[in-house]
Amino acid sequence: MSNHRRLWAFFLGILFWGAAASVCRADFKPHSLEAGIEAFQTEYDASGLKNMRGPMVGFSGVYAYRSPWRLLLKAEFAAGFGQADYESAGTGSMDGVDHRIYEARGILGYVRDYDFGSFAVSAFAGAGFGRRNLIHDSSGMESTTGQLGYKREFVYDYTPIEIEAVLDLGDGWSLAFSAEYDFFWRGEHIRHVGQVYPSLNRVRNIQDSGYGLRGSLKITKTGPLTVAFEPFIRHWNIDQSSRVSFEGADPGVDFSKFTFEPQSETTEIGLKVCVRF
Repeated sequence: MSNHRRLWAFFLGILFWGAAASVCRADFKPHSLEAGIEAFQTEYDASGLKNMRGPMVGFSGVYAYRSPWRLLLKAEFAAGFGQADYESAGTGSMDGVDHRIYEARGILGYVRDYDFGSFAVSAFAGAGFGRRNLIHDSSGMESTTGQLGYKREFVYDYTPIEIEAVLDLGDGWSLAFSAEYDFFWRGEHIRHVGQVYPSLNRVRNIQDSGYGLRGSLKITKTGPLTVAFEPFIRHWNIDQSSRVSFEGADPGVDFSKFTFEPQSETTEIGLKVCVRF
């Protein structure tokens, strides 16, 4: 059995275990809305051939619906903005490259509640669909070796598989642990190089193998205004893309650097502060 099949079997086991004999607490809120801001450090490394790192700030929103039948539906959106420093083994470096991230996800799962008297625990397991769009835009810039910049996009389609446990500590305080595996379906790496090489316009590389991991710890204080603090880490590991041929395009220009996108890793570490309504 492949690793992916083992993972799905494990997840489905948790899912049906959570649906088997749970009793929902009577005090849950069926609808909730969460709005947050976050600050984090991001680093993108492509097999040591090129690297981009820098601070980012962003915002996020989460709508959640919890039914009386233990179902929990979450719709999430997040965006991040910043400027990063770019380094390449062959084309030099650039500082202050525009860096943006957009992400939308939907997750459906089960909740199971436990009451131990002095404290309570809610366990959640779910899966869904997500799309992540990462943009590096150095259009109009020039590297230290004279190379002209252009816009690059990374688009990932994936299934988030999330497990979360919330510990009710009493007096309005709770502590949540969240772990997630992102099952990677398909990705595209798009270079908008038309400004630099008009004969190419755009170059697309298909990425069909990889995975993502996420983890967080959320501390929440419930009151007239519910506030939460959540340190987090997010990681992507994407394998080398497909190759593209440039036969007949400007024979005097070396397009070898565009033929494929090497294996890459992206890591984001930061803190989110949010309010819940």
